[in-house]
Amino acid sequence: MITFIKNIFNKKENTTVTEEVVMDERAKMKSTSMTYHYLEMYVSALPTMYSYDVREELKSGTIITHCVNVSHEEMKDYVRKVYIESHPPKFVITATMEV
Repeated sequence: MITFIKNIFNKKENTTVTEEVVMDERAKMKSTSMTYHYLEMYVSALPTMYSYDVREELKSGTIITHCVNVSHEEMKDYVRKVYIESHPPKFVITATMEV
């Protein structure tokens, strides 16, 4: 910290070499928990020919509708995006009709 302050007053540039780590979208969403692993296996194994409704059951028993009549890929992407490892959601995924 003192070196940084000295550099400011002496007008020296503070050059720090940093390495940028680029992660693809799937790596950002991936979690190390077993709950996420099994959720990922479940949604990936669902048939692709149907549309899906995604709902969540809260601890209070209230059911929240997230998505209605979405494709298999949209459903998988949505479930991956909203999954929070510290508070895993209890999803209720139902097939609705053919796309």
